[in-house]
Amino acid sequence: MRETNSIHSSFGVAGTAAKATIALANRERFGFVDGHHYLTRDDFVRVEEALINPDATLVHRLESGIGAHTGRASTISFASARMAFFALLLALDVGPGDEVVLTGFTCAVMCNAVMRTGARPVYCDIDESTFGTSPGGLSTVITPTTRVIVAQHSFGVPCDIRRIREISSAEGIFLIEDCAIALGSTVAGAPVGSFGDAAIVSTDHSKPVNTLIGGFVTLDDEACAGRIRDIRDNAAGLSDDHQHALLSRLRIESRLANPTRLTQLRFRDLAAELAKRYTTINEPFLTTDSTPRVHDSYPYPAPLPSFLAQVGLLELERWPQTVNDRERAYDVLRRVALSALGGSAIIPLGNGDQNRVIPHRLVWSQPNGAAVRAAIGGFVEIDWTWFLTPIVATTEALSAFDYQKGCCPTSELIGRGMVNIPLPRDEEQLQRLAELLGTALTPFAE
Repeated sequence: MRETNSIHSSFGVAGTAAKATIALANRERFGFVDGHHYLTRDDFVRVEEALINPDATLVHRLESGIGAHTGRASTISFASARMAFFALLLALDVGPGDEVVLTGFTCAVMCNAVMRTGARPVYCDIDESTFGTSPGGLSTVITPTTRVIVAQHSFGVPCDIRRIREISSAEGIFLIEDCAIALGSTVAGAPVGSFGDAAIVSTDHSKPVNTLIGGFVTLDDEACAGRIRDIRDNAAGLSDDHQHALLSRLRIESRLANPTRLTQLRFRDLAAELAKRYTTINEPFLTTDSTPRVHDSYPYPAPLPSFLAQVGLLELERWPQTVNDRERAYDVLRRVALSALGGSAIIPLGNGDQNRVIPHRLVWSQPNGAAVRAAIGGFVEIDWTWFLTPIVATTEALSAFDYQKGCCPTSELIGRGMVNIPLPRDEEQLQRLAELLGTALTPFAE
């Protein structure tokens, strides 16, 4: 009898655990990837056709579409923005003995790209009003060996790019605008990406235009553009298995990358991560560039597959509505945050009324930011918070990337208190997030 009771008890515990797991999987949770839920069956047929029969014209059309948003004459695509950045550095003959200035809010893959050339990354602090590159910080890091400055527009907020342009021109230093998460934003009517000597744009799945992976370099210098094209055209492509893994991921995110099913997606990702220990799984994303080391996991640089260019063209068709949805969500959620937090939060607003911000996320920083992140963690995917540290997306010590603690004090201070909120495109989801956010922030009201 005791054995029978034990069995029943085991079934009862298992049933309770299963119910709890199901409840957790169905929990409402807001993330930072806007899945391709809008793709129709016909859309997928077109995407699959471009995988089976690659079509270079799709890539050229997407390059023209991205270039139109930066106002540059030439745009060259790669499998990621970091690869586009690396190819640009190669075309400029950047190498050992040179320094490249990055921003104190950056991704490890940018540092990796610099270090691949043999050059040394140097870090410039951020401007508190924009969370982007600080013009004042540049004067403290420029040396006779500085070859390139990367000016970053963070979260869609333009940095003080006109002042940075003045500095780079006076010093004779090549200026690259990092527009990875600022496509469409403008300064005095001119698009970001049009002020520097070149710009890079990302279409990673967490970016405004989502092709899962992808990136572009855009510039006016045709001789330099020709060298970059030669690098791209002579590069090996991603393997067939890798491309099929990307197509599979596109289908998965189109179903699960939304607030009602996001937790299911994360369970799936966790299971896949555990399975890697015992089986060979084709990883769709480019995940091994977040260290100081060079790897051979996939070709680097690599061209953008044409089937992802087809996805990008579908994304650009929706771009005007995407902009409207993001601006609407930003306005709603910013009012909620300001109402609760008042002056205790630092929200980057840019440098005046002449700028148009196409927001990527609602972000702010406050002294008790860690407590705020904990409070919203039940309904926001806080593991995707950028930039808690000056270099993100790595498990390595920051010193491995030549970052010395204290060299970007504003970045370090702002980062510790950083809060990120996604911008839902669906009106019902937006109102639900606004309600949850308002409730969570109430205890922090001034």
